[in-house]
Amino acid sequence: MIKFDVYVSGFMNTFNHTHLVLTEIGRWVSLIGDTAVVAILGVIISLWLATQKEWRLAIITFLTVGSTGFSLVVLKGFFMRARPDNALLVIVNDPSFPSGHAAMAAAFFVVVAYLAVRRIHSVVVRKLVIVGCVLATLAIGLSRVILNVHWVSDVVAGWLLGIFLATASILLVRYATMPAIPAQPKI
Repeated sequence: MIKFDVYVSGFMNTFNHTHLVLTEIGRWVSLIGDTAVVAILGVIISLWLATQKEWRLAIITFLTVGSTGFSLVVLKGFFMRARPDNALLVIVNDPSFPSGHAAMAAAFFVVVAYLAVRRIHSVVVRKLVIVGCVLATLAIGLSRVILNVHWVSDVVAGWLLGIFLATASILLVRYATMPAIPAQPKI
């Protein structure tokens, strides 16, 4: 995997010097998909759901964003992986693995897709929202590779982490709040 990471980083370094428009698009996507921006959107959606008395959905959203943020701090501190040397953005010297942008985007957009399935009645609109969520998640993660601020494996690990934490949050809240099944009488 390390050889592949280095190969892609070198390719992107060469590619970016000849495709400035794609690099600029990557900058904007990366800015919009910033971990803090996405986390704040998650909290806002969670608060809005709470005002609608959609308690389970509010908890799922908040738990997903919170657990993703916490996991990123722990995992980045544990792995302490260096970023590529030829990054196109000025980056604070925080560790590279896993990608916070990719993890938070995946977690957030899995929840948005789940909310769409639960709250949007139109099948067409629901499908459009889900496709938009997938595309946004891919774009945010790929922007980090295009800008050479992450290795490919950082982004893939971030996507997997975000998907896992969102799914775990959904399942935890759904099953923790299910009504108890009465015991069967003994015969």
